[in-house]
Amino acid sequence: QNVPSNLPVDDPIVEASPSRVEGSVERGLILHKLMEEVLLGSLGTDHQTLKSRAAELIAQLGEKEASDPSKGLSPLELAETVIRTLSLELVQQHRTRLVPEWNLYSIAEGEPGIFYATAGIADAIVFNEENQPQFVFDWKSHVSPDKIARNNHCAQLGKYLALTGCKQGAVVYMTTGVIHEVQAESQV
Repeated sequence: QNVPSNLPVDDPIVEASPSRVEGSVERGLILHKLMEEVLLGSLGTDHQTLKSRAAELIAQLGEKEASDPSKGLSPLELAETVIRTLSLELVQQHRTRLVPEWNLYSIAEGEPGIFYATAGIADAIVFNEENQPQFVFDWKSHVSPDKIARNNHCAQLGKYLALTGCKQGAVVYMTTGVIHEVQAESQV
């Protein structure tokens, strides 16, 4: 089984992330949806467009907008987070070839007659000119993930690398802009 070879040890930048943002499942859903729509080309990347769409998504979730991101879902903060993520050098490097929300499946036999199924969704995947998976991105909306969470995120990405056959990927913490690049461990 492929396991990532470079799990993060300590990253004070991630742990010292902005406390001015309230993290939530809803915030993560909205950020992922905004990234998906931008990468599909159905949503522009200017502040106003992203802010308006974030407000629509907040309403669709039955939530209230907050002007202060430390008190709830702020359309402005969500728009700025997406713009900041898209401007990261590693994301920019692959931007034109990013395909969002790629379904991943596998089945493997353990002991005779016992099968293990795995399913997941890569937030974004990059294909090379031969249409082979080359790089996997995993967007994380976490505001201040601890060391255990970061290691789990990298391990999850390692599974995605194994499922796609990719040698490289990155966990991108959208709130802080911190990126953990992960290399697949080769099988022995």
